Amino acid sequence: RIYSRLRNWSPTIYTKAVAFPENTIIENAYWKVERLQDRKIIIPYGTGSSHETKLSYDGSGSYFELPMNLLEPGYMYAFKLVFLTDGVYEEQAESHKFRVV
Repeated sequence: RIYSRLRNWSPTIYTKAVAFPENTIIENAYWKVERLQDRKIIIPYGTGSSHETKLSYDGSGSYFELPMNLLEPGYMYAFKLVFLTDGVYEEQAESHKFRVV
């Protein structure tokens, strides 16, 4: 699952104390997997006609499924996201790092 919020969202102290922020669904988002040791892209963004790495979404937010047995054990990897907004792909600065054992 991918949690996203509106850009420049700035909660008040009251919002932080009593509520969960609303999850914003990004309808045109794609993911890739990069091996961190050598920066090799293992699974590139699938933004072509088949949209193979496009995020799915439901009432709870955006998500994707990846069988981890496709990745070689013993390495650190990172998920990166790119959003398509007004015809422009914008790669997000954040990444999610993980190790396959």
